[in-house]
Amino acid sequence: MGALVPLIFMTVLGGGIAAGIQAARNHAARTELVWKNVAAHHGLDHAPGTFSRPGRIGGRIRGIDILVTIRKNNSNNNQNSTFTVFELRYPPSGPDVRLTRQGALGSFFRRLTGGRDVLINDPVFDDSVIIDGADQSEIGRFLTPTRRMAVLSLLRGWTNAEVTNRSLKVEKAGHIRDPQMLSGSIVRLVDMGLLMSAPDDVDHALLLEQRGDMAAAVNELHSLNESAPNSFVQMLEAEALVAMGDRPGADAIFEQVQKEMPADPEIQGWRSVTSQPGPPPMPQTPVVSPPAPAALTPPAQPSPERTEATTPTPPAAPAQPDPAPAMNTGLLGGLSAEETIDDLFGTSRMGYEVEERFSLAYRDRQVTWSGTIDTIREFRTDNDFGREPGIKATVRIGSLGDSQLVTSQIHAIVHLPAGTDLSRNDEITFTGTLIRVDRYMRNLYVALARPVPA
Repeated sequence: MGALVPLIFMTVLGGGIAAGIQAARNHAARTELVWKNVAAHHGLDHAPGTFSRPGRIGGRIRGIDILVTIRKNNSNNNQNSTFTVFELRYPPSGPDVRLTRQGALGSFFRRLTGGRDVLINDPVFDDSVIIDGADQSEIGRFLTPTRRMAVLSLLRGWTNAEVTNRSLKVEKAGHIRDPQMLSGSIVRLVDMGLLMSAPDDVDHALLLEQRGDMAAAVNELHSLNESAPNSFVQMLEAEALVAMGDRPGADAIFEQVQKEMPADPEIQGWRSVTSQPGPPPMPQTPVVSPPAPAALTPPAQPSPERTEATTPTPPAAPAQPDPAPAMNTGLLGGLSAEETIDDLFGTSRMGYEVEERFSLAYRDRQVTWSGTIDTIREFRTDNDFGREPGIKATVRIGSLGDSQLVTSQIHAIVHLPAGTDLSRNDEITFTGTLIRVDRYMRNLYVALARPVPA
């Protein structure tokens, strides 16, 4: 009888081990099936894993070479010992440059210790990205608005990421087994590779936004998405529609993108905004003498300090932004341009967070600001400001830091009465109503404005 006890114990132990091995095999088989199906969906090849090597996905999508593999970290100090690795190669352009996420100690410490971190005088980009390259001027030309937008969006969502002028590589902790996350990651990264290799068309649309022609930019972005849909460009179009007050139109685009990338937190955040009723349509008829500026609200919390970009956690319900910051009075009272700029653009807010912040603290507020006119033109009708004659002026009201780079300058796109006698480079003080924000080009739209006599 005594001999039977060890035998029974060994039998039970062996059965448990066998069951565990079989369960692991079944789990691995399900994972391989997920990877095989995702590869087939995108027209890629799938190599099944072996005992010593995990499976992989590889091939080409729209001229972009892509490889998806698994990397294991043998370090006992790393809790996430397994990573899903995405590597893409696209046609090279521009100078040799390597872009990675800025560390906690920042670029100054990196340069102090012998590392390279080129500054392109775009404060948000410089604060968020290590730019490792030799030719500052060439790198500045290479990092067009579209490329900067794509890189910042990538680094917010992927902690371990590296982008160059010919490739990108990102890692996500764990062995991705969710087909939606795996497929959505492939879509988003390929779309980014396409923009890194050929950004000119999108740059032109962003130039229209920079000039204050939001409606024209939307039309151009829509045409690009009709001919060759790209998730980044679709989100640009949708964000511009939100700024113009067309939340249903924007939500339809975000819903379309979400079908390809259902696990993307930024899209989930945007849909929490676009699913809510938007502001009422802005007035269409220019008013020569708008009402006096509204009284200031009592001072609340100060503007948040600039922090390093982090991956956002999308809210289950629309997020409630912080209260409006304390505002200094301007020349004739009203919201301070400097604090408005710092609050909206000098932080690491995601796009939907900027929109929520603007809606809560700034939309429909009266402002009295001063600046220099960069462009000014008359219009009979304008898709941004109305159906009757008026003047559209682009007024430089401040900047992020002391840079003179175009993308660091903040402009108010101002709707002035027809017949206003002003020219380029004139200094102007104006009063009007804030109606929208364009977070990519960092423009603030001011309707029903009028010059304030000196």
